[in-house]
Amino acid sequence: MLSKKFLSIFIEKDYIKITEVSRNKDIIHMHKAVTVKTPQNSIENGFIKEKDAITHIIKQALEDNEIKSKTAVFIVGSSKIISREVSIPHVSDGKTKALIKMNASDYFPVNIDDYIIDYRVLERIVENKDGKQKKVLVVATPNMLINGYMDIAKSIGIYVKSIECSGNALFQVLKKGYPKGTNLFVDLGIEGTTVTILKDGKLELQRYIPDGIEGIYKAVMQQFNMDYEEVKEIMGVKSFLFGNEGNPYLLGEITKSINRILTGISRLLDFYNSRNTDSSLINAYLTGAGTKLLGIDRYIGEFLKFEVTIIDRYYYLQVSKKQDFSMKTVEYGECIGGSYETINLKPDIESSEDIKRKNKTLVTKGVLLAILVAVVVLFVPVQDLIRLKVNETSLRKKMDRVSSIQPIIIEHNEMINQLKVRETIMEASANPSEQFLEIIQEMKAVMPTGVYYLTFQHDVDSLTISGQAEDKLNVAKFFEKIEEMSYFSSIYIPSITELTSDDDNAGVSFSVTCVYAE
Repeated sequence: MLSKKFLSIFIEKDYIKITEVSRNKDIIHMHKAVTVKTPQNSIENGFIKEKDAITHIIKQALEDNEIKSKTAVFIVGSSKIISREVSIPHVSDGKTKALIKMNASDYFPVNIDDYIIDYRVLERIVENKDGKQKKVLVVATPNMLINGYMDIAKSIGIYVKSIECSGNALFQVLKKGYPKGTNLFVDLGIEGTTVTILKDGKLELQRYIPDGIEGIYKAVMQQFNMDYEEVKEIMGVKSFLFGNEGNPYLLGEITKSINRILTGISRLLDFYNSRNTDSSLINAYLTGAGTKLLGIDRYIGEFLKFEVTIIDRYYYLQVSKKQDFSMKTVEYGECIGGSYETINLKPDIESSEDIKRKNKTLVTKGVLLAILVAVVVLFVPVQDLIRLKVNETSLRKKMDRVSSIQPIIIEHNEMINQLKVRETIMEASANPSEQFLEIIQEMKAVMPTGVYYLTFQHDVDSLTISGQAEDKLNVAKFFEKIEEMSYFSSIYIPSITELTSDDDNAGVSFSVTCVYAE
C-alpha cells in the first residue's frame, strides 16, 4: 500500500533538489521532481546562512510545479556530520538507542550535548570474541545545522517527518541496485566527496572527503574569465583533464584539485584492503555532480587502476508517467534514498505542530474510549430493562388467561419492583454518560498546549484523568479550567509527580478526579 505523498528536499551549494514521492515498502514512487538554483552564499558546508532566501525559492518552486504536499524529509550533507560503524552487545531494539547515547562520547571526540545522535542497524548478529554483537552505523550532527532546516520548514509551512544525512541516503539507493560483490562508489560533489564500499549490499566503509570539484571550476573560471554556469556547461563538452592545448598551468591546477580527492580515496582503499585481505573490489562506480566533467571516468580509472562506470540512472525506481524525468533520476539520488527514513536526525524536542498532532490523536482516542465505556455502562441496564418489560407483558397475558391470578399478581409486583430498581440505575448513569462527549470537547478547547491526556476512567459518579505535562504550571492552568466547568461538583488531585530523566518524556505526570454534579 502506498504511503501518502511527501516531499524529499536536498539543499546543496549550487542547487536545491525537490521531489514529491510516496513509498510502498522498499519501492519509491517519484511523482514530481524539480531542481532550482540555490541563492548565492545562502548555504555553507550544510549550514543555512540565508534562511529567507532559501525559503522563498522553495516556496516558489512548489507553487510553480503545483506540488501541494505539506510533509517533508530533509537530507543534509556536511563535513561536520560524523559517522562511525561500531559493534555493541546484542540487546533488544528498545535498549539499543539508550546504549548508543550512553556511549556516544566514546565514539565521537566532541561535546555530545551539541549534537543530535541517531543510528541504523547494519548487521543484527555479528559473532566475535565478545560473543553476539550488533553492528550499527552511528551518526552525530550539530544541533545548529539541524535547526536551520527546522526553521526553513516552519517558514514554508511544512511538517518535518525526518532529517536524513546524505551519506546514508546514498547508501540506501546504492545497496538496492548493486547487491552483489564488493563495489566502490564515489559520489563526486561540488564541496565534498563521499566514498562508499559495499559488499553484497552491506555497508563496509563510508567516509566523507572535504574536497570536491569546486577547485576545478574555479581554475577554469580564472583562466578564461568565465562565470560559474559557463564553466559547468563547457566542461561537459570539452575535456580539460588531458593536454589542455599546451596550457600547463591550467592542466596543473585541474589535476592538483582532482588528484587531492583521488589521493584521499586511495588511502581509504589501502585502509580497507589492510583489514579485508579476503575481499577484493570488483567494480567502481561514479555518481554526483562530478560526472558532468567530460573524461572524468577515464581519468579516475587510470589513477586508481580500476575500470570506472558512471551511474546514469536508477532502473528500479518507479516514476510518474506524467513527467519525463526517468533518465534524470540519478540527479535525485539523495532525495530518493532519504525517502526510506532509516536515520532520523530531527530534534527530540517537540514542535508546536508535533504537540498539536499528538493532542489530536490522543483526544480522538479518548473520545473513542469514552464512547466504549459509556456503551458498557449503559448496555447492561438497558438489556435488563428490555428483558423485564418482556416479562411484564408475558405476565399480563397470563393474568387474562388464568382465573386464579393471586400468585401472578405477587410475581408481577416483584417484577415491577425490580424494574424500578433498574430504571433508577438507568437514570443515575445516563446523565453523566450522555454529557461525556460534550465534556471531552470542552476540555479539548481549554487544554493548554503543554498538557496531554494519557487515560480516561469514567464511572457513574466521577471522571478520572491521568496525563502528562511539560511542568507544574501547565497542570495548574489545566486544573483552573476544569474547576470552571459546570459539570462537576468537586475536584481533587490524587497525585502529581515529577518525571526523572529516565522516563520517556520530561516534565510531570498527574491525575485528577472530577465528581459529577447532581
